[in-house]
Amino acid sequence: SANGRVRGARKADVWSTLAGRTSIDWSRVYVFLVDERYGVESEDESNAFLVRETLIRNLHRRSAGFPESNLVLPGPGASAEVCAEDYQKRLCAMLEQEDGPHLVTIGLGSDGHLASIFPEWYQAVPERWAEATSKDRRVLVTETSSFEVRTRICVNLRIIREASNILVTLQEGSEEAWTAVKRSFDEERYGDKRKTKRAKVVEPTGVFLSPDGFLMVQAKGPKQKSQPKPPASPLDYVLRYSSISVVQLQVDSE
Repeated sequence: SANGRVRGARKADVWSTLAGRTSIDWSRVYVFLVDERYGVESEDESNAFLVRETLIRNLHRRSAGFPESNLVLPGPGASAEVCAEDYQKRLCAMLEQEDGPHLVTIGLGSDGHLASIFPEWYQAVPERWAEATSKDRRVLVTETSSFEVRTRICVNLRIIREASNILVTLQEGSEEAWTAVKRSFDEERYGDKRKTKRAKVVEPTGVFLSPDGFLMVQAKGPKQKSQPKPPASPLDYVLRYSSISVVQLQVDSE
C-alpha cells in the first residue's frame, strides 16, 4: 500500500543513517528481525529486503566489516509454522550466545499492535496471549485482517522486554494509540491504589465431632483466580517491565 511505502521510506532513512556511524564496531554487531511478512508476492515487500538494501548494503559499501553471518533472518519454509520454528532455533541460539538483545526497535500501529503482535489476533483466542507473554523466548505465527500480507512471523514479548534498550517508533496514525497506552499506564501506576483489605471469610460446608471429641469444620477451598483480560495493546505489557524510548518518525506533508 502507499501508506506502507511511506513507513518503509522513513525506516530506510533511519537504517541508512545508522549505517554511516563510524563509531560503531560493526564486526561485533548482530542484526535480527523482530517481525517479518510471510508469503509476500514480491521480495521488496519484506522487512528482510528493507534491512539488506539500506543498512547492510551501505555497511558493505563503506567496508564497515559487518559479517554476513551476523545477519539472522527468517528463512523460507513450506509453511509459516516451519519458518517460525527454524527462525526460533537460530535466533534463540544467537541471543543466548551474545547475551542479547541489546537494542530492539519496534513500531506501534494505529490499532495498538506492536511489531506483528496484533490485538485482534490474541483477543480472538485467549491462549494466544499466553504464547505472546511466555517466559520462554519464542517466535510466533500471527494473523491480521488489516493489511494485505496477513500472515506474520514475529518474536514474542519476552524477547522484546529482555532488550537493554527498546525504541518505539510512531508514525502518522499511531499517536492516538500511544496516548491511550500511556494514559492507561499512568492511571495504573500513579493512580489511587489504596484499597481496603477485606477479611478472609471461610464458608463452612459441614460441622462434625471427631472421635477425639474435637469440633471439626469443613470449608470450601479458595476460589481460583480468573486470568486477567489481555490489554488493548501489547505495549501495555512491555511498559510494565521495561523502560522505552519513543520517537516520532517524520510525517510527509504531501
